[in-house]
Amino acid sequence: MRRIFVLGVFVMWTVVLACNKGLHPVEPPSTPALDLSFPIEVYGGNPCGVWVPALQNPLEVHLVNPDQFGNVRFELLSEDSGQFVFDERDTFKIQSTIKITPQVYIWGNPVKFPPFEDTFNDSGLYEQPQGNVLILPLKNHTFQLDTLGYTVAGDSLILINLPHAFDYMGMKIEYYMIFHLVRSSSSGLVRDRFISPTIGSRFRLKCCDMQ
Repeated sequence: MRRIFVLGVFVMWTVVLACNKGLHPVEPPSTPALDLSFPIEVYGGNPCGVWVPALQNPLEVHLVNPDQFGNVRFELLSEDSGQFVFDERDTFKIQSTIKITPQVYIWGNPVKFPPFEDTFNDSGLYEQPQGNVLILPLKNHTFQLDTLGYTVAGDSLILINLPHAFDYMGMKIEYYMIFHLVRSSSSGLVRDRFISPTIGSRFRLKCCDMQ
C-alpha cells in the first residue's frame, strides 16, 4: 500500500512539473552581438532606396597600413559605376563594376601594374544583425562586400566594408573601401525590375595622403 502511495505522489509531481514547464516555455537563446570593428564610425539608418555613386568622391580605397611600403609611393585609381538597391522586404540588388588600378612610384619613376576589376550582379535577402550593419550573401568576388557598415544621412548613403587583404605582386595588401552613394531621383521599382540611370565615376587617391 505504501509503495502505491509513493508511486502516486511521484506521478502527480511529474504532472505538475510538466504543466509548469508548459506555462513557462523555455526562451530561445539570444543571438550574441557581432564584434565588428569598422575603420570609421557607422550610425545606421534606413537604407531602403535606389542608390548610385556620388558625382564627387564616389569611392575611397584606403590601405590599413600605408607605411608598409616605406619610401615607395603607392597610389590607387578607383572607379565605381552602377547601383545599390535595398527595399523594405529585406531584399537587395547590386549592379556595379569596381575597378582599382595600382600605381607605384620608385624613386620618382612610375611602375604600372595591371588593374583589379570586379563586377557585381547579385540579388537576394540581406540581414541586419545590428542597426548599422548589412550582411549580404555575396561570394566569389575579388572585393569582399559581404559585411558592410552603413550610415544614412538625408539622401546620402555611406557603405564601408571590413578590412580585407589580398596578395599582389608578392605583397600582402590590407585595404578597405568607402562608398559614397546618393539617392537616385529618377528611379523606381517596376514589377520587380530595378530601373535607374548608371553613373560612372573616377577618383584618384594617394595613399600617402591618408590618415
